[in-house]
Amino acid sequence: MSQRAPSRGGGEGTQRDPAVDSNLERRALEAVGAVADALYEDVDFNTLARRALDELIAFMGVPTAVIYELDSDRNVLKTVTLTGRGEEILDHTRELPLDRSVTGRAVMAGRVMETTDVPTNKLMNPEVRDHLMAANLNVVISVPLQHHGLTVGAVNLLDEMHRHLADTERETLLMIGRIIAMALTHARNLEQIRSTKDALRQANEALEARVVERTRELTEANERLEQEVQARRQAEAALRDSESRYRRLSITDGLTGLYNHRHFYTCLEEECHRARQTGTSLSLLLIDVDNFKQFNDTYGHPAGDHVLATLATVMRRSVRGEDLGFRYGGEEFTVLLPQCDATGAYSIADRLREAFRATYHAVGDSGNYLSVSIGGAQYEPEEDPRQFVHRADQALYRAKRQGKNCVCLNGLD
Repeated sequence: MSQRAPSRGGGEGTQRDPAVDSNLERRALEAVGAVADALYEDVDFNTLARRALDELIAFMGVPTAVIYELDSDRNVLKTVTLTGRGEEILDHTRELPLDRSVTGRAVMAGRVMETTDVPTNKLMNPEVRDHLMAANLNVVISVPLQHHGLTVGAVNLLDEMHRHLADTERETLLMIGRIIAMALTHARNLEQIRSTKDALRQANEALEARVVERTRELTEANERLEQEVQARRQAEAALRDSESRYRRLSITDGLTGLYNHRHFYTCLEEECHRARQTGTSLSLLLIDVDNFKQFNDTYGHPAGDHVLATLATVMRRSVRGEDLGFRYGGEEFTVLLPQCDATGAYSIADRLREAFRATYHAVGDSGNYLSVSIGGAQYEPEEDPRQFVHRADQALYRAKRQGKNCVCLNGLD
């Protein structure tokens, strides 16, 4: 720290001692250098401010120094820090009106100004004046703090008595003021950056929290949706299964598992149409269990049902995979044979007849009279489907008249 300056009096016309001027310039350089060193040491602003005030007190030989920061939005100067005696002054100088204070006058003028009439100056706050006088501080030297042409605050040096300020002192005060202004601006910029970073961090944290919460909500909503979709799919599958089951039941004979009479005519229309369109063969077999009424009366309906179910099984084993078997009604059955002519139909019919006869030879005396008669026909182009059935039915009657347990095919017999 530079040495404390001796008190000096004198007016504008006082003859200056070159040795004194040289010593003043040396101390001025030391003071500016000390404050500049603090700036380049990158210390925090409060540390630099206290060091700067210490240097100013030592350089100017004053007992008290105060730094104010300009609040341009409110047009006031706010106290930043005080060094020296008279700290109670701070209680009454926390804020100084820019347009109604001696310090504000210096700020607006942009130059170092001395107030030597503290007891009578109309710009002095009465309470401030009383405390200054009580502390025997009768002179206020106000130094504007300027950085890049902008005033950011002021420094007040409080002294006991008036003395003439040398040009070197004024220049030094302005130079140190610029360093303080630079540090203050830098500090406030850093605060703004930190504040902005904090705000961004908080905003990011809030955003991340919202994203996490929204992600959780979306995940839960998606899970609920997936559950609903899964439940709907299961319901639709169950409905399809139910519809398929009901459809099968509606077209299937419950006893034999073959298609029923109603579905026979649906398939007959389709197969006749296909045969006409493609020019392929189509044959039809009508099957009737011989002596079934006598068997039923002798052994009862459960035994008769077993015979019908057995015949259905024999039919499935005897026909081709593409053939369609039906229970036409009672003990009568039909088989549609796509892409099969009369010769092929006869072969399939006779194989079926033999298989059924062999099955009931194996069950005892009842096999002596259980057999099937089969009549059939090959579809003729442009023939009405019901006429097609009628011709097969006529062939079945011929098989019955010929002694049963035989096959008659319209056009082959």
